[in-house]
Amino acid sequence: MTAAVKKVLAAERLTDLTLKAIGIDYAIWQGLAVTVLLVERTPELMQLDQEVIDAVEPFSVSGGTAEAFVGADANAPTIAWVENFIPKSSGKNYIAHVTAGVAPPAFVNGLKAQPFTDFTFKPVGVAIYQLGNFGTAAKKLWQEP
Repeated sequence: MTAAVKKVLAAERLTDLTLKAIGIDYAIWQGLAVTVLLVERTPELMQLDQEVIDAVEPFSVSGGTAEAFVGADANAPTIAWVENFIPKSSGKNYIAHVTAGVAPPAFVNGLKAQPFTDFTFKPVGVAIYQLGNFGTAAKKLWQEP
């Protein structure tokens, strides 16, 4: 799977993209706010989303176990999240974002209450990670040179 995604990432030259942060949001995961910078969905990002989906489709199976994750201690919600990621979080449901970290929900609500000034940025690198518990990037498998 890493080789298939690496091929897509190498072809797309992601470090050439200019992205635009348009807000802050979060999702509650076991009492903490997983906080993200929302990124404007562009045709280039939507194309990348579809190309990655197409690349991993031959490897997608149901019934995965914790052994597929770093540390082999992934909980049931994490396993279900990964198994359902493509239908629930891609295509029309894709939310382009950069994960900023976790914090108490009250803190993130305070951030969201403040005015947000859009800004542009460019990725400085691209990497593929094996996930750990809670869907976190846990073990680097490849990084663009």
